[in-house]
Amino acid sequence: MGLTPTEEPDLSTARYMDRIRDHSEPGAAIIRGHLSSATETVSFEMALSDAEGTGLAISIAAASWLAETGDGTIQADDLGWMLPSGREVRFLCEF
Repeated sequence: MGLTPTEEPDLSTARYMDRIRDHSEPGAAIIRGHLSSATETVSFEMALSDAEGTGLAISIAAASWLAETGDGTIQADDLGWMLPSGREVRFLCEF
């Protein structure tokens, strides 16, 4: 499992903005708002074996802390978009 900070968010955020541009769910508007003001992105990379154990839960917990600290969102492949909410996450959209 690795952590990759990226200081060129235009590439990542532009790709995600393209994916959610036409979605009308209330969560999509929240995501667009966060992405439009993003200054940095961070990604966690895992092997399938990491995701099968506790790796996914640990990476979501770490992403939650980062998102809460930086007023950001969490995007997990196959899970969707989330916002930190206390000790849990609130699901926004599943795309």
